Amino acid sequence: GGALQPYVGAGAVYYMTFADRDGSVSQLKVDNAWGSILQVGADYALSPGLGLFVDVKKLFLKTTATGTLPALGGAPIKADATLDPLVIQAGVVLRF
Repeated sequence: GGALQPYVGAGAVYYMTFADRDGSVSQLKVDNAWGSILQVGADYALSPGLGLFVDVKKLFLKTTATGTLPALGGAPIKADATLDPLVIQAGVVLRF
């Protein structure tokens, strides 16, 4: 109860690649992948229908990219990538 409502969470995230482009790599393909996510945040009610929020998410993802290098005669390449972005959000909450 009260104006400040903190929260924590954890879960799964699915990483989807919609466009594979690079100036040095031809036939680039980045695999979609599952990962995990941790979340902490808070909502602050200014009135019954209006509030503010802040939210911080940390993602943990691993994926693989493949392609060819035209500069090396089309040599195949493969890279395992670890992505761990930190996402910080803030905004307005409207309840109706």
